[in-house]
Amino acid sequence: MAPKTWGRRGRRGFSLVEVAIALGVVAFCLVAIVGILVVGLKSVATATQERAALVLADAVLVDIRSTPAPKPKPRAAPPLDQRKSPRYQIPVPDAGDPPVTAYTLFLTDSGVTTANPAESQFRLTITLTPPPAASRSATHVHVRCTWPGSADPAFQSSAVETTTLLDRN
Repeated sequence: MAPKTWGRRGRRGFSLVEVAIALGVVAFCLVAIVGILVVGLKSVATATQERAALVLADAVLVDIRSTPAPKPKPRAAPPLDQRKSPRYQIPVPDAGDPPVTAYTLFLTDSGVTTANPAESQFRLTITLTPPPAASRSATHVHVRCTWPGSADPAFQSSAVETTTLLDRN
């Protein structure tokens, strides 16, 4: 008769220590994956907001570009309040108008203007700098879009900016 051996020979399975170590490794990996997932979701949300802000800033620029140019001289250009962009009603200056004009728009996610900053998602600050009188230079247009719309833009970290030149000669 053979003596009994108490080792692992002939037995199958894992010891309790091996199972505990495997569970610890799996738990560590899951915690790391969840952490990466949270960072990824925040990045997607930020990118979505930036894209929406850029689309709105571009819509404002397109609206300003679509404002009819003044009639050629010697006719006098119409008053500034009659040279407004079609959609957002932004007065577009010509050569010789006041040096810098700035306008603020409050917009919802869909690009609809609202008078109440609390209802807005975005605040757009549009700065138009016309050329000096009797100059054939371009009008400089700068658009800064910050969010949320109700916050003070001076303290915003979430902002996009775009610039263009209008040749209205």
